[in-house]
Amino acid sequence: MAWIPGLDELGSGYDYLNGQYAQSESCTENFFDWGNIPTYERILNGQTYIIPNIVNFYPKISAEYISVAGESLDEYHELLSNTVDIGVKICGFTGSLETEFGKVVDYNKFRKFKIIFRRYGSHFIRSLKMGGRVVFSASTNKLNHNSKIDLKSVAKDAAIEILQGESSYEDEVMKFRQNSEIDVHVCGGNIRAFGNDMLHPNVDAWAATVPNNPAFITFDRSDSLLFIGDLVEDETRRKQFIDAWPVYANIYKRKFKSFE
Repeated sequence: MAWIPGLDELGSGYDYLNGQYAQSESCTENFFDWGNIPTYERILNGQTYIIPNIVNFYPKISAEYISVAGESLDEYHELLSNTVDIGVKICGFTGSLETEFGKVVDYNKFRKFKIIFRRYGSHFIRSLKMGGRVVFSASTNKLNHNSKIDLKSVAKDAAIEILQGESSYEDEVMKFRQNSEIDVHVCGGNIRAFGNDMLHPNVDAWAATVPNNPAFITFDRSDSLLFIGDLVEDETRRKQFIDAWPVYANIYKRKFKSFE
C-alpha cells in the first residue's frame, strides 16, 4: 500500500509569486502531519492507497484542453489568469500590482511577515488535481505573421496538431512554427512513452501511463488557494497579513514562466 499521490502538495503552503502555475516546486512546508491522522483505504487501478480521513478523494478520468492566446504579453497574462480561475489574481499572470505602501509604516513589522511569507508561501492549498499535463507554448513576432488567418487561431491549431494529429491550417501552422519560439513541457506519466516524437499518437501512449504516475497539474476550483492570513483567527492579526501582503508581493514577484 502507498499514500495517495498529492499529499506532498495538499495542505502545504504555496508561493505563487514565483511566476509558475500549479508546480510542486512552488509548494513550501506542509501544515499537516499525515502520519498522525486516521486513514481509510481506496483501490484505484489495482493499487491500494492510504488516504487521511480529512481528505476527500474523487477519481475521475477526463481530458481537458485549455487554449489561451494573446497579441501582447499583458493580454496573454490577463487571459491566462481569467482562464484558470483559482480565485486569486496571480501576480505573475496579471503582470502588474498596485500597492499602497502607506499601509505598512513600520518596516520592522513588515519584516516579520516577510519571514512568514518566505517560509510558508502566500497561500494554502486546500484542493488540487493530480494527473498529467502537456503544455505547448509559443511566442512569435506578429509582424512576421502574413496571413488571412487570425494569429490566435493559427497558434491554437498548432497546439491541437500536437495533441490530436489534426490541423485545419497546415500551411499556416508550418509557417507559424518556423517563425516562433516553441516549447513543449510535460509532467506526470512516463515521459519516455513519447519516444523521440512529441506528436500524436504518442500523446495517447503517454496518457495511458498517467494513472500510475500522476503529478500535480492544476488547482481543483476557484477556492483551491486560501490566503495564508485567513488561517489566523485574530482579526487584527489577519488585517496585518492583508496589509503586509501587497508590499511583499510588489517586491518579490518573479518573472512569469507560464506552465513551465
